[in-house]
Amino acid sequence: MRLFFSFLLVVCGLLFSSLSYADSSHKIKVLVGDSPITNFHIRQRTNLHLMSSPALASRLRAKLKSKSTQDRWRRFIESERPTSKEEVVKLQKRFVARLQNEARSGLARGLHKKVLNELIDERLMIATAKKLNIIVNDSMVGQQITRIAQRNSKGG
Repeated sequence: MRLFFSFLLVVCGLLFSSLSYADSSHKIKVLVGDSPITNFHIRQRTNLHLMSSPALASRLRAKLKSKSTQDRWRRFIESERPTSKEEVVKLQKRFVARLQNEARSGLARGLHKKVLNELIDERLMIATAKKLNIIVNDSMVGQQITRIAQRNSKGG
């Protein structure tokens, strides 16, 4: 049954991916029932994954320590010719932001399929819950969060 839904979602995704809007971030990638998943949704979820990614931190650390990055930094500073300490600090921030974007984009490409599958699964769970008239109130969510916090504080 899940295989059938997956196949149906892929077909719907292919059909709706041809829809074009002026802003590509709102372009529909997949339609799950009547719930669209857009490029914006994928990008936002990817950013969420990246914010908590130890791989991003280690990749950035390695990039910052590499000889090639140090050489790039020297060439960058020589080409910009800062005249004050404040200018050097601004250039350093710009350089580090560029390195962060490079590290982030490399990892983001690898996350695309995982994120899309995660969003599809969530939409399917929501649709199934609606169909079965499953209602979750704020109190139930709070209780579950408390249980998770307790489990995490116990180490397992």
